[in-house]
Amino acid sequence: MTDAPVLEVEDLSLSFPTWRGVAPALRDVSLKVGTGEIVGLVGESGSGKSVTAMSVLRLIPREAVRVGGGSILLLGRDVLTATEAELADLRGRLASMVFQEPMTALNPTMTIGRQITQVLQRHERLSDVAAEARAQTLLTEMQVQDAPRVLRSHPFELSGGLRQRVLIAMAFACNPRLLIADEPTTALDVTVQAQVLALLRERARERGTSVLFITHDLAVVAELCDRVYVMYAGRIVEHGATQGSCGGRCILTPRRCCARCRSRDSRAACWPRSPAPQPPPRTARPPVPSARAAPTPTTAAPRCHLSYRHAAIWHVRPRAG
Repeated sequence: MTDAPVLEVEDLSLSFPTWRGVAPALRDVSLKVGTGEIVGLVGESGSGKSVTAMSVLRLIPREAVRVGGGSILLLGRDVLTATEAELADLRGRLASMVFQEPMTALNPTMTIGRQITQVLQRHERLSDVAAEARAQTLLTEMQVQDAPRVLRSHPFELSGGLRQRVLIAMAFACNPRLLIADEPTTALDVTVQAQVLALLRERARERGTSVLFITHDLAVVAELCDRVYVMYAGRIVEHGATQGSCGGRCILTPRRCCARCRSRDSRAACWPRSPAPQPPPRTARPPVPSARAAPTPTTAAPRCHLSYRHAAIWHVRPRAG
């Protein structure tokens, strides 16, 4: 990782005004993604992962959100103060995003070919013929069979795996410096998921693209990512190297309850074999704490089966990776 990260989020606080009051979504979130690095961002639903990702490209309408502080630097540019024209030039060319559900991310009224060529012509000023040839090459690189037929198809004519490959091809169309993948394999079966992840990693390594990979699955993070950040209730509660480098503290010996629960659920952790207190019987977990409630030392306790031996998880700042 170089001294100048591709993405640097520093102490970002963000909230949404609602009719019941202001709902904080992010609280002092800080993370970095270096050049050519694949960084994981994990946490359960409602922890703030997707809000963080959308904030990086400022995809949330300005009137719908309040920024309480912090900064987002993308290749040295301050995203929070950028104009709409600057953002339009940045999105797709310097940074791109793969969304969770390809059926809603793609325009159902346009063919796949038209959607890919629009991106190419917007940022690279290609002719219609050159853009179509480039689109076919992009799909072929993503191991799409019969690329000309797929280019003539509409999204609803393709399977979920094919639609996700199309989205990844579009994301890499202009060779961006940063790719944000927001749970890109959630709706796919295990076999297709493995293929899509392998293609994503291969293309990122080939082009030197940095990746911020958002997921629920720590097993995927251990296989794919160099480092990982763990989110809970709008905060980064832990970060460090994955299993593949520097011992993988966050994967093998997670400190926080939420990280340990995610590790156990994904079968990615090595649990100690020494005698330990037995947990109480597991029941259905309560919902995620309300965003309007300030975090306390026992915020996660009612929801975590490990909290019987972790009375407080918020009073210690995250350790450096």
